[in-house]
Amino acid sequence: MGEKIVQVENLVTKFKSSGKTVTAINGVDFSVERGKVLGIVGESGCGKSVTSLSIMGLLEKKKSEVSGKIYYKGDNLLEFDDSRMRKIRGNRISMIFQEPMTALNPVFTIGFQLKEVLALHKGIRKKKEARELSFGMLKMVGIPRPDKVLNEYPHQLSGGMRQRVMIAMSLLCGPELLIADEPTTALDVTIQAQVLELITGLKEKYNMGILFITHDLGVIAEMTDEVLVMYAGRVVEQAPVGEIFENPLHPYTRGLLSSRAVLFHKGEKLHCIPGKVPSLTDMPPGCAFYPRCSSACQECRENMPELTEVSHGHFVRCFPVQKGDKGYGI
Repeated sequence: MGEKIVQVENLVTKFKSSGKTVTAINGVDFSVERGKVLGIVGESGCGKSVTSLSIMGLLEKKKSEVSGKIYYKGDNLLEFDDSRMRKIRGNRISMIFQEPMTALNPVFTIGFQLKEVLALHKGIRKKKEARELSFGMLKMVGIPRPDKVLNEYPHQLSGGMRQRVMIAMSLLCGPELLIADEPTTALDVTIQAQVLELITGLKEKYNMGILFITHDLGVIAEMTDEVLVMYAGRVVEQAPVGEIFENPLHPYTRGLLSSRAVLFHKGEKLHCIPGKVPSLTDMPPGCAFYPRCSSACQECRENMPELTEVSHGHFVRCFPVQKGDKGYGI
């Protein structure tokens, strides 16, 4: 086992809304190792992005409550005040957001925004030094004519170019952990492939750990070493990526895999999981997936199963699977 950069234990994130408190993340555990990619997959509303924002400390404190432990080099980040957290965020732990047009400031040039990162996190305030570092990073992430791009605004760049700028910005300070939250969602297929190849190359060059969040199982297969499958704020299955695709055990995981569009299967209907992810304000009792699962038993309706290791490194939260029922499905 490699060096753990970040270890998350019993992460619980709650939001306050209209006088009520709802739980968005409920008891999530995982770790990210140096040089490895941990993928988090699930439908929209399953808690993937909230998990990343909880780690980064970017949730509004007046409206949220984060508990548990997030260890970085032996320190629990949840015990840090804003000043200490700012020294970690963007510096040792960095994040690529899924929509660069909203993450980049439209009224400042790319060069100004890159120099601002260097000034805040590295104390580099000399314009010449900051420009040289920014130029070098833009060049490294494959941006053509980086000298001109430094003087341009976000709206003057294509979606793929903006995402490359975001990657450059996230790597300026040499982070140990990179959180990529759906970084290719708004990009076309060819640009998506280029961005994924770039992230993989940078991981190998800098020996970073990566937490990769996506709903795309094809990306999971290509990018990750281990996978967390999340549903309604909980991890329902966790395993090495090959095990997830070759031997998926949770009915939700099997449903996600069978919902993929597969070429050359002429005449076959595209499968979909019935129903939808439950609302945080109206969670069913017992297992949150049972209303959508054709194999749910009475125990599923009444109790929440624990995440249990059923084989080496393969964890599942499902009563039928844990009991060895081979007839489960969706």
